[in-house]
Amino acid sequence: MDRQTIEFYNRTAPETVVRYAQGQSAVTELFSVAFAPGSRVLDLGCGSGRDLNALCQAGYAGLGVDASAEMLSEARQLFPALANRITQDELPQLTTVADQGFDGVLCSAVLMHLPGEWLFDTVYNIRRILKPGGRLLISTPLEGPATDAESHRDESGRLFNGVTPENFQFLFEKIGFRQVGRWDTEDQLGRANRRWATQLFVLENHGSRSLDKIEAILNRDKKDATYKPALFRALAELATTSYHSARWLPGGSVAMSLDLIADKWLEYYWPLMESELFIPQKRGEKPLCQKPVAFRTTLERLINLYKPMGGLSGFTIAYRSNTVPKDALLILQQLKSTLRCTIKDGPLYYSGGGGSHTFSYDKQSRSIVMTADLWRELSIMGTWIADATLLRWAELTAEISQGALKPSQVVDCLLQTAIPERDVSAARKLYEELREKVCVWTGKQLKVEFDVDHAIPFALWKNNDLWNLLPAHPATNNQKRDCLPTRNLLGKRKECIIDYWTIMRARNPHRFDFETGKLAGAEVTLGRNWENRLFNVVTEAIEVTAIQRGADRWEPEGILWMPTVVSTTTAEPESAPATAPDAPEPDDLIILDPPLPDRFVNCVPFYEVAAAAGSFSPEQPGVDLADQTTWIRVSRPRLTPDMFAIRVVGESMEPRIPDGCYCLFRGGEALAGTRQGRIVLAVLRDAVDPETGGRLTVKRYESDKVFDDDGNFTHTRIQLRPLNPAYEPIVLHHAEEGELTVVGEFVEVLGNPAPPAAHKKPAE
Repeated sequence: MDRQTIEFYNRTAPETVVRYAQGQSAVTELFSVAFAPGSRVLDLGCGSGRDLNALCQAGYAGLGVDASAEMLSEARQLFPALANRITQDELPQLTTVADQGFDGVLCSAVLMHLPGEWLFDTVYNIRRILKPGGRLLISTPLEGPATDAESHRDESGRLFNGVTPENFQFLFEKIGFRQVGRWDTEDQLGRANRRWATQLFVLENHGSRSLDKIEAILNRDKKDATYKPALFRALAELATTSYHSARWLPGGSVAMSLDLIADKWLEYYWPLMESELFIPQKRGEKPLCQKPVAFRTTLERLINLYKPMGGLSGFTIAYRSNTVPKDALLILQQLKSTLRCTIKDGPLYYSGGGGSHTFSYDKQSRSIVMTADLWRELSIMGTWIADATLLRWAELTAEISQGALKPSQVVDCLLQTAIPERDVSAARKLYEELREKVCVWTGKQLKVEFDVDHAIPFALWKNNDLWNLLPAHPATNNQKRDCLPTRNLLGKRKECIIDYWTIMRARNPHRFDFETGKLAGAEVTLGRNWENRLFNVVTEAIEVTAIQRGADRWEPEGILWMPTVVSTTTAEPESAPATAPDAPEPDDLIILDPPLPDRFVNCVPFYEVAAAAGSFSPEQPGVDLADQTTWIRVSRPRLTPDMFAIRVVGESMEPRIPDGCYCLFRGGEALAGTRQGRIVLAVLRDAVDPETGGRLTVKRYESDKVFDDDGNFTHTRIQLRPLNPAYEPIVLHHAEEGELTVVGEFVEVLGNPAPPAAHKKPAE
């Protein structure tokens, strides 16, 4: 859950519980509709205990979890019978809740408080804890309190993410839920400008959906050209692989950029119009005819220009990398304009019958607007819709050609991809130049031979984007083949994946941002924490693909827990000396009182900290940087204001972190989400006497759930593991509040190791 929101409920728990107890929740009236009698139901975000108490009184085996310790304390006083039925836990992790442990889940007035990047993990974990056929009842705002436009927080600091009920329906149905009911109600506490939507979902055992809606639109009217299958193929592919680029609008509509659809059309029609055979795409179209397809002439000019420059693949890479030559750029601008007009005035208007309003066009944002229901169909069934429309396209083309062409000839052209599977040259070139690299999936060192692996197999997504291309050991890549990595594997290798992305983005910024923008939305690489946001989106894409496509999952044996950060240094040119220049010595890295414009551009704060306590307490955000005089030079593509550096002493993290080296850490948003497998900077305190101070330690964070012999959850065990096998882990079984505080996530080692000072011990 969002920290500030939890703090609000901790601070106001007594009055909040009293206020909620005065009114009856609208969801209680739906319990008999939502859940089978006597079923086991979990109340996520049980808060005051009001709804959980109603569940238990109605005969359900109710249990509850909530992130606010103070709210739970008040609930126990108000409803003593719930004392052993409520536990402190929070979304999205739900670490205390076993897989498939519940017949039903209630989540009332909770999901709106989650940051947007946590929503998929939340939806995934709700799915994880439900039995097949389980039922989910959620309540979210139709209208909520006034919030700040930028922070999305109300005057009390609570986060309201603004996600609509239609978007929640999309999120849940995308991974196998089906909405079976919805009720819109006024606020039960009588608050002005508050209305609620309550939605009931069932977790189906399959992900199938009917194609009737799409079928009706494709078949309803005259087929004069191939534009309609081209439109639906583009929408289906975008809904499957670029759904974060869609904008959810008030009133249950979804908008998709017309430019993204035009880009798809360019890729589809290029091979058709480059073919030595004339392939008509409109009735009556013949070679040198007076009225060809509107964009044919311009597209053929671009095709001819790029014939000696790699064809469609060469153009696509140049377009994404912002390196299209001026003469080609003028043609491209004209082509894109013609494509947009053709889409807007043709299939966009005539789909479902002229002016039927299946789609509309928003001129201001230059977007196609459709109902949320249609977008959900496209997203859930996108792979099959894309394949079906491709075949219809080929059959229609054969018909338009009056038998001169066979559908199979057209299919061969339509199956061509913008960047072929084996065209991974940009990624391979970069990885070849790295002095040191490891297999992304196992952590093993890569010497000379390596493969460029598709994280999401090419067979599933036809995707050669840079974020999807990672170096792997040939034997490991052969084992993985067309499988998707497991969620566990992704978590273990997160740091390594992000390191490769960071290097790739620094080398190919335009192309990397273009391709991640298609996947995750243009804003994903803007501002802070882009790495974690992109990782969450890629993880989501993998999970959704696994669920919808039934793809096999894969995890290698013998994974190295150490998420080795690869070297960002590239090999020297052949004429350069064989040995690289030495890394900067520690004294060369220190900067005293740098100018303000340089701070967090080429340097971050450096803190000298003692073992028990020091002048810097990184878990407290009140450090005044204006008074910070000691900074350290950092050479990396982008620094953020939550970064800082300390010196790490001790051999427990060798060889990854040498004794006495300066290390860069990141706090703030980097600490959000799961810490599993991350190297962290933690403060350990004596739970009996926290005033005695504590010690800083750098270790790899692991946590797991512990169950008794009857399979009941007892507690979460935390292990702070060294990388050096000669050292023992620090194990915390029943960690009290304040005993362990994670204050930073390890980013990289800076420069050469410094000799540890005899009188100081910054971190073990």
